[in-house]
Amino acid sequence: MVAVTGEPLWVGNRFPPMVLDQLSDRLQRFRRWLTATTVAMEASDQGVALLRMVPPRTGQPPQITDCAVAALPDGFITAGVPQEPQALGHFIRDLLNEEEIPVRDVALELPAACCQARLLRLPAAIPAAALPRLVRQLATDGQFPMALHQAQVATLPFSPQAGTGLQPVLVIGCERSTVAAWLQTMGAAGLTLRRLGWAPTTLLRAFQGLQPLFGEQELVGLLDLQPRTSRLTLVLDGAPQAITSLPGLPDPGFHQRLQQQLEGEEPGPDGDLPPLDPQASRALTWALIDTVETAQQHRGAMAQLYLVGPGSAYPRIAAQIADQSGWPTALLDPMALLRVGHPLPPEAVVGSAMAQLVTTALEEL
Repeated sequence: MVAVTGEPLWVGNRFPPMVLDQLSDRLQRFRRWLTATTVAMEASDQGVALLRMVPPRTGQPPQITDCAVAALPDGFITAGVPQEPQALGHFIRDLLNEEEIPVRDVALELPAACCQARLLRLPAAIPAAALPRLVRQLATDGQFPMALHQAQVATLPFSPQAGTGLQPVLVIGCERSTVAAWLQTMGAAGLTLRRLGWAPTTLLRAFQGLQPLFGEQELVGLLDLQPRTSRLTLVLDGAPQAITSLPGLPDPGFHQRLQQQLEGEEPGPDGDLPPLDPQASRALTWALIDTVETAQQHRGAMAQLYLVGPGSAYPRIAAQIADQSGWPTALLDPMALLRVGHPLPPEAVVGSAMAQLVTTALEEL
């Protein structure tokens, strides 16, 4: 018995146009998933951002092909620590699926809020492989202001300082329970973790490319403007000289605004930013000036200050710092610094929270 319907029959190899379109769409998706790569991811209390970058072709820079950004509901992350790893993992997976980003594995940057950073000067003869054990020994002896017995530790050594026999070593610590919460989050998202990075070291590596622009005994500052606590890193001759916590600036809604721009919404004349809190701005600026003036007495003159982080989105923050301090101050453009091609709107890139994320993506190439 044959059922008769009103649908047209397919004859030979001819298919209706709608079917051909569906097959073409599926083929394109299949090809994209065949090119799945490592995706760089960073998160904060306010939101999550993911970047996919492909290697450079002949004569072309590396290219960002996919970007997904979303503001997080309150309470998902607090001080850089996932509070609901299962819910956060499902949120991240849904974001990747919605944006159809072909992901093989993830390079995750731990938020700066859950990391503690200290700068040590240790004998230059100590090999890099021996530094983590030595740092833990210093902590055991009470010579290090961080509880490392319950922490994951990373060390980043720099070239020895001429004539001193000492090498600057950046030490990053994060509680093991926090690392475990992030691993649980990645598991809930169904993601393979390729690398776990540390926000303070990532920004510093990106910053190294600027050093040839400055002479000896010229301090260069990198100010990461975050909602809870900002962080100032002073660099001299390519090596960090001081890392200081400063007052934060209120979150200007970076993730939400970038998400809207990626969806095609046009920002207003002021980028739809909330007004900058004058009290918070003054507290930050005066603490910054006091810190740098102290450093200049011992290390060198301030040549340039670069701003990154969500707080750098406030329109006049760079000009305000420059006016009150007298130092050249500018927003850091990570795409120009690292020579990366991208389709993102300028407002989302220059001085934004993307500097760390772009560095992570580039390293994974």
